[in-house]
Amino acid sequence: MSADQSDLTEELELVWFRQIVERAPDAIVVIDSEGRIILMNRQTERLFGYPRDEVLGKAVETLVPDQLRDGHAIARDAYFGEPKVREMGANLDLSGRRKDGSEFPIEISLSPLDTPRGLFAAAAIRDATARRKAQRQFRDLLEAAPDAMVIIDSQGDIALVNAQAVRLFGYRREAMIGRPVEMLIPERLRQAHADHRDHYFGGPKVREMGAGLELSGRRKDGSEFPIEISLSPLDTDDGLFATAAVRDITARKQDERKLKEYAQTLKASNVQLEQFASVASHDLQAPLRNIVGFNQLLQRRLAKNCEADDQELFDMIDQCARRMQSLIDGLLELSRVNSTPLKRKAVPVATLVDQARLQLQSTLEEAGAEVQCQSTAQVDGDEALLTQLLQNLIANGIKFQPEGATPQVVIDAEPAGAARMVVRVRDNGIGIEPSQLDTVFKMFRRLHSTEEYPGTGIGLAICQKIVELHDGRIWAESAPGQGTTFFIDLPAA
Repeated sequence: MSADQSDLTEELELVWFRQIVERAPDAIVVIDSEGRIILMNRQTERLFGYPRDEVLGKAVETLVPDQLRDGHAIARDAYFGEPKVREMGANLDLSGRRKDGSEFPIEISLSPLDTPRGLFAAAAIRDATARRKAQRQFRDLLEAAPDAMVIIDSQGDIALVNAQAVRLFGYRREAMIGRPVEMLIPERLRQAHADHRDHYFGGPKVREMGAGLELSGRRKDGSEFPIEISLSPLDTDDGLFATAAVRDITARKQDERKLKEYAQTLKASNVQLEQFASVASHDLQAPLRNIVGFNQLLQRRLAKNCEADDQELFDMIDQCARRMQSLIDGLLELSRVNSTPLKRKAVPVATLVDQARLQLQSTLEEAGAEVQCQSTAQVDGDEALLTQLLQNLIANGIKFQPEGATPQVVIDAEPAGAARMVVRVRDNGIGIEPSQLDTVFKMFRRLHSTEEYPGTGIGLAICQKIVELHDGRIWAESAPGQGTTFFIDLPAA
């Protein structure tokens, strides 16, 4: 190739290079080994505010803040001593200076240019203001998170943590950054965790907190504690990361353990209650029957010499014994309800009312009571227990009446939300003080003396137990002299 041809080729290559630089999306600055600017594009003019004829031939430190120029000159000389490609960002905190003196964050990628005219360096410069702002906002959001936040890269190294992570694991922030995330995992679990981590980056997706996993963390002092973790992939310009929200669940585990112990204690108490019911049905009832029998025998033997006061004492013994028998029967009934396995099926409310009427037939006839069912709805539950529930409520409506009144009880039902039914049992009885409505379902709770209205105070407690077994709720509304309405929330058929 002739000298003329070589010059032409070099000139064409220079034109081609200048066109590429001019069309680049970033600001491009080319400097020589002395640090002088020999080439720049329009984006550089717009970014720094200098016309190119004002900076060409000047030191590149013109574009650097005053307080950083000495350090930049040293770094620039070091770069020419060992030139190599440096990608954009490279985790450096860099700043530029505009013609008007304002400073702004920048990112720079560097590439050496080895030419026949000597060694040059090409710098692609990008305004990082928006990115830095987004990073600050992200960091602020991370710091405000209620959980410990740990961000790791695809190699499993910790890239970022928040203050909650520092408090939770006991490490200083700088002691965690750049270290494998397995430092926060008990040693016996680290290999398995590394395998899980690699698998996650192979198919990253959001995993909610908990997710049925038993996980443990390890503090700086070596202590271990139970944790829950939610994972989210984070796709950035710098690659794929994973964001882990870590929550200490020590308190919850302790509560669960206490709840389990309480459940076991409650189960043992239920067993004892059933054992008591068995004792009551045999060991208590037999002596009680003997008391009633001996009382009657004693009355017959002393009948000729028995005075009015003596007969009153015999009657009091008989009444007390029979009341005790009623209490034992009520406790046995409550125990039976509590231990009966549910046989659930769809049951019409009208069927339950008919069966309750049949059980109370003699009581209804004696009181001249009217019981109406105004519902065609069905509920889901145990037919026998729900019949007993309505039987008790109807019996209450008949019993608690003013003197000479005709008892009236009306049962209806209406839907209440998704798959629920509320059954209402309304009576025209004496009513209840609103302040006492919360106590009527308590065991042995009576609002009247046995002389006024007989009973044991167990009937409504049995009603509440039956409703609870059906995952329902029972409550009442009433006022003195205005009757009472019981509301029973049950699963709809």
